[in-house]
Amino acid sequence: MAWVALFAHVFAHIALDWTHLDGINLLWPLVDQFVALDGELYISSEGLVQTFVDISLDPAAGQQVVDAGQGGTTQSVHVSTPVQPTKEPEGPVDRRFPIAVGGWQLYLTLVGAFTLVARRLQTPTGEQKQ
Repeated sequence: MAWVALFAHVFAHIALDWTHLDGINLLWPLVDQFVALDGELYISSEGLVQTFVDISLDPAAGQQVVDAGQGGTTQSVHVSTPVQPTKEPEGPVDRRFPIAVGGWQLYLTLVGAFTLVARRLQTPTGEQKQ
C-alpha cells in the first residue's frame, strides 16, 4: 500500500505540477532551486529537435553549460495557487480554482462526471430494484 501511495504522489502530484506550473522546488529543503519543464520536442527538416535541456559552451569561461529549466529560489519565485494567487496581496484578491482550462479538460471532466453518475445508477448483475 505504501508503494502505491508513493507512486501516486510522485506521478500524480509532483510530475503534473512540474509540467504545468512555473516550476517546482523538487529537492526542497535540501536544495532551494526551482526547476521547470519548459520546451519543445519535434521532428523537423533538421532532424529531432528538443529544447527542454540546453547544452551550450560558455564563450567567456570555455566550459560546457547545461540549462535544464533552472529557475530562482523560494525568495524570487512565486507559484500562484488559489490559496495565495499573488505574493503580497493588496486589496481584494481574485481567487480562482481552475476546473477546466482547455476544451479537452472540460471534455474529460464531463465524461468523468457522467461515468460516476452512470455507475451509481447501475444495478449489480443479478439484482433488480424493488
